[in-house]
Amino acid sequence: MANLKPSLKRFLKDATYKSGQEICQPTEHMNLLKENAVDIHVNTNAKELTFKVTDGEENAFLLAENMEFKVRDNKFGADEKFVTVVYDCTKNGMAHKRCEASRELPECTTEKTTNTIEVSNERGVLLSTCTVWVKGVKYGLSCEDSGSKGRRRLLQGNGGGES
Repeated sequence: MANLKPSLKRFLKDATYKSGQEICQPTEHMNLLKENAVDIHVNTNAKELTFKVTDGEENAFLLAENMEFKVRDNKFGADEKFVTVVYDCTKNGMAHKRCEASRELPECTTEKTTNTIEVSNERGVLLSTCTVWVKGVKYGLSCEDSGSKGRRRLLQGNGGGES
């Protein structure tokens, strides 16, 4: 044992060390390597909703084709309306670059990406403009109704809290 200490000191003499972790803590609600579906409850009289992501392809992490408006009966027999949004983190997915940044330090703590989505009804009338942001494993959504000046928070993602 006495001979091990000098040998170990020589071996470690010129070693370089990294402090801390190199990846961000994984999120419990989203797999940053696969497709994820998030349901957002909506309050609308529209029979159909269409979506348009207004950000350029370079910054877009959402696709209008990955958003679907659905109506289903709840347990009380009333219509429940929601939008299912697919956040595609797969290798060829639209959100792959954003998901990678959400996993790596320091991007997961510093890089915030925002997409803007215009929501229209079946007649093409603009109902809302929504902003979706992602920073690391936190995300949020806020929408501004067309013709109204006030903002209302519709959804705050798990682990969210900053905007």
